[in-house]
Amino acid sequence: MIKANYSANVNMQNEDKAKEQLIEELSEARRRIAELEALELDCRQTEEELKQRKGELNSLYVIAATVSRSLNLEEVLDTALDEVLAVLKAQGGIIYLFDESRQAYFPSVHCGISQDVLREVTGFKAGEGLSGQVAKSGEAIVVSDITSDPRNISPSSIRDKWRSYAGVPINSKGKVLGVMILTSRQENYFKPENLGLLNHIGNHIGVAVENAQAYEMTKRAENDLRQSEQRFHQMAEVIPAIFWMYSADFSRLIYVSPAYDKIFGYPRARLYGKPDLWINYVHPEDRDRVLSNREKYHAEDYEMEYRIVQSNGSIRWIYARIFPIRDEFEDIKSIAGLSEDITERKDAEEQIRRYNEELEEIVEQRTARIRELERQRTEIEKLVATGRMATRIAHEINNPLAGIKNSFLLIKDAVPDKHPHYEYVSLIEKEIERIAWIVRQMFDLYRPDQDPVRTSPVQEVINDVTALLDSSCREYGVSIEVDSSHVSTDATIQDALLRQILYNIIQNGIEASSPGGVVAIAVDVVEYSLIIRISDQGVGIPEEARFRIFEPFFTTKSSLTNGGLGLGLSVSKSIIEAMGGSIDFESSIGRGTTFTVTLPIESERSEVRNV
Repeated sequence: MIKANYSANVNMQNEDKAKEQLIEELSEARRRIAELEALELDCRQTEEELKQRKGELNSLYVIAATVSRSLNLEEVLDTALDEVLAVLKAQGGIIYLFDESRQAYFPSVHCGISQDVLREVTGFKAGEGLSGQVAKSGEAIVVSDITSDPRNISPSSIRDKWRSYAGVPINSKGKVLGVMILTSRQENYFKPENLGLLNHIGNHIGVAVENAQAYEMTKRAENDLRQSEQRFHQMAEVIPAIFWMYSADFSRLIYVSPAYDKIFGYPRARLYGKPDLWINYVHPEDRDRVLSNREKYHAEDYEMEYRIVQSNGSIRWIYARIFPIRDEFEDIKSIAGLSEDITERKDAEEQIRRYNEELEEIVEQRTARIRELERQRTEIEKLVATGRMATRIAHEINNPLAGIKNSFLLIKDAVPDKHPHYEYVSLIEKEIERIAWIVRQMFDLYRPDQDPVRTSPVQEVINDVTALLDSSCREYGVSIEVDSSHVSTDATIQDALLRQILYNIIQNGIEASSPGGVVAIAVDVVEYSLIIRISDQGVGIPEEARFRIFEPFFTTKSSLTNGGLGLGLSVSKSIIEAMGGSIDFESSIGRGTTFTVTLPIESERSEVRNV
């Protein structure tokens, strides 16, 4: 019985242990089932995430592939917006691009957006409104309900029942090129977990936009370059100067304008085969200088002038301005220049130089003439003053001299021939006559002539003067010969002045000549000048006296009984120069002297005839 009970107890204990073990196994099974269920849930979530990521990647691939098919900016933007709206199933969108000149963002393309909204948001700057925040931060923003967001600046968007908002920056290389706005009428349509995808989409679109903008800029630059080249060629074809361009080492001619053919006189086509051929046409005297200056072309803008010899042998002056053309690294890529024909300018400069020289010469001549006239005026004033003084002295002497002469005539008759001092009577009479003659000369020094100018034939004036000097000729045994057969003229000269000039010079010739000598007078006309030459056959003027011959009161006749005061030639020279003429002389010792008087003749008031 005890044994049976013991066995029964053991069996019961075993059953309890089996139950406990079974319970534990069930618990472990439940735990494993829960773990399996959790693992299955994680797998499902991972599968969903993988599916979502795959969808996003597919969306990114589709968008990237679509927007990269074209380089046309408008087409890229249209395609990008359409694909994004299709992939994200959004109901409206706008793409704004940044304008550098206005420093703001402006709409480029849109879809599903009313004109009211577009009119309200025509543009924005970084930091203004929701889209401005996107542009400023460079990160995407999603808003579940824009009706309660104070950053919304478009009331019309609320009237159009837009709720969800997504702002996507269009980025490229850290720069916000634009902002893409996506909208939906469903609240909380765009979620924070969409931000990564939106930023990736914006980056892909940014690359496509930058490529399209770069392409358009390149196209514009190429078009501008093409137009610039066309304008350049048009300009180079018509400008009169030669435009040329060489490689930096002058080994290759890049371009030369058609003006070369005209200026150099040779066809420009030859230069393309022989770039240095033009050097052969530079004037030999300038060629070395032109070649030696080539090193200066690379340093800075350079200017030079040189001559060329054209094909027809004509010499032309060239002005060349040369300048180096550098790339963005400041390396010289080519040498360009303008060569202009400046021959006319050089001729004008030479003519101006000659005119200046002639003008300076005229000024010097006029200045010398003014000085000479001033000197003559001073001399004339001195002579006038001397004449006045001499006349006054002569007047003062003449009155008592007349009394002395009259008294002497009475005394003369009272002195008998047998008187021991009778021989002094004739001597006193001669001395009184000599004093009277001197007084008359002093009166002649200053005789103001108020008669008007009148013309008289030169032959008539000479005849009158020679007639007056006839007694002197008989006294000295000298004859006068006049040669005016080749000239007949009426000279506009005051008779008294011409007579005084001729009287003084002819009288000097008579007194200088030896008995039997001849005083020759020759008259001629050269252009508008009357030339009178008076030659004597006297002893000549000594060398030491020649430079003083025209000085007042200088005379070489002091040994003569009737020697003058030494004023005749001085007065005559002053009168001649005052009339605009000149007087000169040539003298040879033992052979005589020739005085040459040159006086101007006014053609409109004189008639000159060569017979």
